[in-house]
Amino acid sequence: MQPTCARQPKRLLIGDIHGCFRELQDLLDEAGLAESDEIIALGDIVDRGPDSVRVLDFVAGLELPGNAHRDRSGHDGDREDP
Repeated sequence: MQPTCARQPKRLLIGDIHGCFRELQDLLDEAGLAESDEIIALGDIVDRGPDSVRVLDFVAGLELPGNAHRDRSGHDGDREDP
């Protein structure tokens, strides 16, 4: 009989998104996250890229207790919460 091991949740740390929504989506698709996994945005969520507003909307929608966190640093420190 094979021992069964429960899958441990993943913790994905992402930095320097810089408003690049399409690239963020590609990264998340590649990571293959499950509902129990965490996404931690480490700053520089906006600025430079073409889709800062879309990235902010996406990150704000992820902020469910225990599943997503973000650190306001770099370019994000000067902006209000989404």
